[in-house]
Amino acid sequence: MKRSKIILTMLIAAAMVSACGASSEPILSVTGSTDKTYTKKELMDFSQVESAYINKDGEISEYIGIPMISIVENCGVEAYSSVTMVASDGYSAEITLEDLNACNKCIIAFQDNDGLLAVMPDFSSKLQVRDLIELQIH
Repeated sequence: MKRSKIILTMLIAAAMVSACGASSEPILSVTGSTDKTYTKKELMDFSQVESAYINKDGEISEYIGIPMISIVENCGVEAYSSVTMVASDGYSAEITLEDLNACNKCIIAFQDNDGLLAVMPDFSSKLQVRDLIELQIH
């Protein structure tokens, strides 16, 4: 009985160490005018807001996430003209500085699979980037 408790304790400890290691992996890179990465934990520390996106069929999806402009500002970038959002499959979409500054509901939300999603209300569905891994600041 004592041996099974030790084995169980070791398995639990190994799972906890493994889970902690995964949360320290960067899930978002910001490149271009800066080179910075963010872990899930670091992103969770940002203030979050609610945002809704209405798709082409009129269906509303509600999200909670980090204002994209907050991430750009956190990187200390002051002069840029656009931000390109890049997905894990290579898909990319660009938003201008003017559009991003005017959109306080443009957020980066957490997907169910721990990936990231760019939620861009009032913009084309082409800007709704799933599995977001990088913001390129130009």
